[in-house]
Amino acid sequence: MYIADTLSRAYITDNNPDSIGSELRIYSITERFSVTPGKLQVLKTASHEDEHFIDLKRYIAHGWPKYRSNISPQLYAYWNVRDEIHLEDDLLFVDERLIVPASMRN
Repeated sequence: MYIADTLSRAYITDNNPDSIGSELRIYSITERFSVTPGKLQVLKTASHEDEHFIDLKRYIAHGWPKYRSNISPQLYAYWNVRDEIHLEDDLLFVDERLIVPASMRN
């Protein structure tokens, strides 16, 4: 005896491709920041001027070296979280935490 699963019988009858994704909402991490637009722009500018951030962005775009010894010692701190670093709106994040450029750290 065979029992059909529920999803095989409850298919979508509307074939309009525009209606399928209309219920989705994509959230941006930067939308949830409680930071002024001016401060956000200062963060972006500082990240464009920071040589280590430029290297991090390059590694994110083109891949990390196979060995830690092939990166500059200043980036060793990011080696263990390299797979969790991502770029969003010209800012670098580890998961949902912002990486602050060195020039803006206390």
